[in-house]
This record gives sequence, C-alpha cells and structure tokens, in this order.
Amino acid sequence: MRRGSWTVIELLVVCAILIGLAAWLLPRYLVRTPANEGQPSRAAPVERAKGVECMNNLRQVRSALQIYRTSNESGPANLGELTRQGLPQSMLSCPVSHLPYGYREQTGQVWCVFPEHKGY
Repeated sequence: MRRGSWTVIELLVVCAILIGLAAWLLPRYLVRTPANEGQPSRAAPVERAKGVECMNNLRQVRSALQIYRTSNESGPANLGELTRQGLPQSMLSCPVSHLPYGYREQTGQVWCVFPEHKGY
C-alpha cells in the first residue's frame, strides 16, 4: 500500500532543481556585472540600496541647510556645523565611499563626490 508521501529520489530531484535555479539567478542579482557595449553596468541590489541611502542623506542635509538658513542670516561655513543642530555625523558622508559630501558655501549646494552618484 502506497502512502501519499514523496520518495527520497523525488526530494533529491526537487532540491537539485532548486539549487540549479539559485546558482543561475543569484549571481545575476548579487554580483555587479561589467558594462557591455553601450549598456551601463548593473549594480547589485545592496549597492543600489546604498545609492538610495546616499540620495536620502543628501535630501536630509539639504533640508537641514534650509532650516539653518531660515534661523541664521547665512549658511554654515561647513557641513560640520549642522551636527551641532542635531544632524548625525554619519549623514554627512556617502554610505558607499565614506567620503564627505561636497559643499559650496556661497551657493549652498551639496553633492556626493562619489563618481557613480554624480547627479544626486
């Protein structure tokens, strides 16, 4: 009499298929691939998430600069002055390259100096 359960062979075949699919798909999404002819490279999801974190940091720094300018006559001499207003020091640098953000005091512009984040 046969029960409605799986045999060991069937389980091994299913596991082999799942391992094969994982080996085929995971490198595509977890590893950065070089750019092909004329196509930009695909960044791994972790790198894209850090890029989003960089954009969010810049948005917060720009908002903090606007608030600073409303309470003072001019902008801060450097971004370090924003930490005295409550902005964490970790938000003043890129999460990918850990380089401090660029800041132009005359115009109040803030940007990421990491080349791949150009335009943030």
